[in-house]
Amino acid sequence: MIGVKRNSMNLNGLLNMNFCLLTREPTKLILGVKGKFWRFKKVLLPINTHDFLKEESGYTRIEWIFNLEDYKVHNTKLSFLVSISSPDIETHGKMRRYWFFIKPVSTFIRREMLNAIKRHLNESLE
Repeated sequence: MIGVKRNSMNLNGLLNMNFCLLTREPTKLILGVKGKFWRFKKVLLPINTHDFLKEESGYTRIEWIFNLEDYKVHNTKLSFLVSISSPDIETHGKMRRYWFFIKPVSTFIRREMLNAIKRHLNESLE
């Protein structure tokens, strides 16, 4: 995800980067991606929902979960959760080592994404 263009940080851009749409409801959006993220040249599998749900040895699944909930009067709270699952101990170890180094970058990307959503919403209210 490093080097990702800002204009690709929307739903269509993420779907073009091999994310799949797992859930799309009025208050919840879940995207999934499966791959070998720890490799220098990332291996992201082009997948659909059915493929994402299948556990495959050597591949980690990541879900991005966006939730909207009422917050006070006339306000909405957006929460964002990352869920990571690996099917076996070896894959889990590789992902854990990778996550140790990439977590600060991932945190930055998530904050940028949430700020972009906020900017978009503020612009649409003007």
